[in-house]
Amino acid sequence: MDNLDQTYAGRRRTRRGNRRNAGRDTAAAGGRIDGQPGGQLGGLAGWQDIQTNLPPLTPLSADQLEAVHQASLQLLEEYGIEVMSADVRARFRAAGADVDEASMIVRADRGLILAAIASAPPVFRLTPTNPQRALTVGGRHIHFGMVSGAPNVHDIAGGRRSGNFEDYKKLIKLGQSFNILHFFGNQTLAPNDLPVSTRHLDTVFANLTLSDKIFMSMSIGAERVRDTAALTAIARGISLDEMADDPSSITNININSPRKLDVEMAAAAIAMAEMGQAVVVTPFTLMGAMT
Repeated sequence: MDNLDQTYAGRRRTRRGNRRNAGRDTAAAGGRIDGQPGGQLGGLAGWQDIQTNLPPLTPLSADQLEAVHQASLQLLEEYGIEVMSADVRARFRAAGADVDEASMIVRADRGLILAAIASAPPVFRLTPTNPQRALTVGGRHIHFGMVSGAPNVHDIAGGRRSGNFEDYKKLIKLGQSFNILHFFGNQTLAPNDLPVSTRHLDTVFANLTLSDKIFMSMSIGAERVRDTAALTAIARGISLDEMADDPSSITNININSPRKLDVEMAAAAIAMAEMGQAVVVTPFTLMGAMT
């Protein structure tokens, strides 16, 4: 063996020794790394609140962003959005928007829209059952999570199959084991073997008993988000009023294309706001499924 080979072999032995020592040190600390919750054996990094030092991507110039912004405001002012919920239309009317009941179109002055945007906090915090896994949302914070609503699951042993509750629980356990995953999406896997009307109760129970991380709430209707909030408050040992000041739940509200807010999504958004929980609003467009 020449000098280069000896040097390389020595480095390999050193790396293996370091990994073994890291594993023993972690085991002695009860599976915690650097005092962080959920530390793993084998020298893997512990739970971290990741913040980026990189500037945000700027695919558009400031002038281009402003042009998109102004066009959006003009669209909402002149053409409006179809709001299918009578309750929500009444709320818009009370806030000063122009409502056409015949077409269910709501047109909002840009001043009203900008005031609503300004009321949203730039940064907020979500606290799960384990407060040490709380997430700060906004600013330079970055969080990685598992997907929402996958209809199928695939592995080497079983191949591709329809989503089911047993696989759902396995995925929650898997996601819990990785510290790089900070949260779970809304029903990471659709449990198609459970009744649609009650499956959210089963998945929330699984989330609360198999994980201590933040998870998103099913947003189809007010009942589901209220059930999720109630169960989460019980798991945290606090009241819903207390959770309004220290939110745990977040959901995704889809605006359907073209420019339509349906009854169930609107009801979920209102219920979440009334409970002081977080809402993400997205334009939901599926190629080939919408016109």
